[in-house]
Amino acid sequence: MQDLTLRELILMADIFAPGSWNTGRSTDGIMMGVPTLVNWQEDKVRAELGRMTSDDLVEPWHLHTTTDTWRSKPAGHVAREKMFRRFKWRAGCLCAPTETNLDDLVLALVAAGKVCQEGHAFEHQGERELAVYLFDFSNRIEDALTRLETLNQVKVDGRLCSPGGSKHIRLLPCGLREYQMASVRLGIPDGACVLDPQPAAVVTDAAFSQLGFDPALVQILSRRMREAESCDSIGAFLAATVMYASVLEGVLLGLAENDPKTANTSTKAPRSKSGQTKEFASWNFVDLIAVGVDVGWIPQSVRGHVSELRDSRNLVHVKKQLDEAFSADKHLVHVTRAVIDAVLDYMCEQRSTT
Repeated sequence: MQDLTLRELILMADIFAPGSWNTGRSTDGIMMGVPTLVNWQEDKVRAELGRMTSDDLVEPWHLHTTTDTWRSKPAGHVAREKMFRRFKWRAGCLCAPTETNLDDLVLALVAAGKVCQEGHAFEHQGERELAVYLFDFSNRIEDALTRLETLNQVKVDGRLCSPGGSKHIRLLPCGLREYQMASVRLGIPDGACVLDPQPAAVVTDAAFSQLGFDPALVQILSRRMREAESCDSIGAFLAATVMYASVLEGVLLGLAENDPKTANTSTKAPRSKSGQTKEFASWNFVDLIAVGVDVGWIPQSVRGHVSELRDSRNLVHVKKQLDEAFSADKHLVHVTRAVIDAVLDYMCEQRSTT
C-alpha cells in the first residue's frame, strides 16, 4: 500500500471520475472538491497539474473561463481507477479482474450503472466508462458485449449519451437474472455493487489471524471493521473514522502482545515514574503509535497519516471539533482505511518472510 501523494489526492477530484468526460474545474475548484487538498498550497497543486499534463493525464481547458481550468484525459480516468484498485476501494473481483470471468464483470458494471455509478443515478452504463473500469481488457470488451447482446442480456444503444460518443449499455431482464447469479460468483454481497469498496472484513479477517492475534481480539476487531464499513456506507464519516482508528489501536495492541520483548524494550515504550515499563493495559493510542513507528510495525509510507488519524479520532470530542471547525468526510475515511490496510499488509509480508 502506498501513501496518498499529492497526485493521488488530485485524482480524487470529480473530473477524473468515469463519466466526467467534459467536466472542467479550476485549480481552486479541484481543491474545494477534495477537502484534504486544502492543506496544500495552491501553487503546488497547480504545478502538479502541470506535471500531470506532461504525463497526458489532464489537459488545460479554455472552453468556458480562464486558462486555469482543467479536465481529465482518458489516461487520467484510468490512473484514478488504478489508484482505487490499489487502495481496495473497489470490490475484490474488480481489484483482480484478470482472475474473473469478463462477461460476469461486464454484467456487474452495467448493473452498477443503474444503481450506484459513482453516486450518480444513471439508468445505463457507458461504453467509455466500461473501458475505464476494465482497462485490463480494452481489446476484449466489445466481444463480451456482443456475446451478452446475443444472449439478450444487455442492449447496446447506438445513440450517443455524451459529446464524447459513449454508447448506452442497458441491462435487460434476462441480464438481470444472470447478474443475480454472477454476483454470487463474483463475491458481491447482497445490496452492494461492484463499484463499492471491498468489505473490510473480507480483507482483514485473514490478516488478523495470519498475524497470530488472540481469537477474542480477532472477533472484536472484525466486528469493529464491519461497523466502520456500515457507518461509511451511510455517510456517517466521523463514526467510521473513529471506529477505524480503534481498529488500528487494536492491531498495534495485538502486535505488542505478540512480541512483548520488542515492544517493552522500545525507547518509546511508556514508563512509570520508577522507570518500569507500564503494563499494556495502561498504554494509550499515542503510546502504541510511538512504539509501532519506533520498532518498524508501521511502514514509512503511512507514518504521517497515522499521527493525523490519531488527531482525527479525537474529533469524537465535541469541544475539539468545535475548536478545529473540521468535519470528517469520505476522503478521510478512505485514508484511515488505507492506513490500516498498509499496516496489515506490511506486517503480514514481514511475517511471511521470517
